[in-house]
Amino acid sequence: MVKKLIHQHKPLIFQLTRFGIVGTVGTALQFVSVITLVEIAKINPLIANLIAFALTFFTSYMGHRFWTFKETTRRHAQSLPRYLLLALGGLGVAELLYYIVLYLLHLNYIVGLFIVVAIMASINFIVNKFWTFKNQRGQVPTCCM
Repeated sequence: MVKKLIHQHKPLIFQLTRFGIVGTVGTALQFVSVITLVEIAKINPLIANLIAFALTFFTSYMGHRFWTFKETTRRHAQSLPRYLLLALGGLGVAELLYYIVLYLLHLNYIVGLFIVVAIMASINFIVNKFWTFKNQRGQVPTCCM
């Protein structure tokens, strides 16, 4: 039964794996950037996170566009603004969550960043799959249902 379920959802499992790999690379770049800016440049973690966002945006977009959601028929002129809108909206939500874990829950900035990244990754996959990189005809590629 488990084998059948895995076989039936194999394309989605591969897509989630690709999403995870691209996300891990982007997250690693974000973490290294934030930690470097906080520890070496002595920048406030919230400001450092904004700078890290700018550094990782295009790396993540290109990875998701050409690998995670490679089946999309949506052109860059449509998917890039959507991705930017999602990223900026996500940044706002992430900054709010990061503020909460830093200043209300008083967690370590690295622990807080892990929590925020985990929450945002789940939201981002769903929105990217069903909106940002959704096929132009309004259908999600059948390979990835």
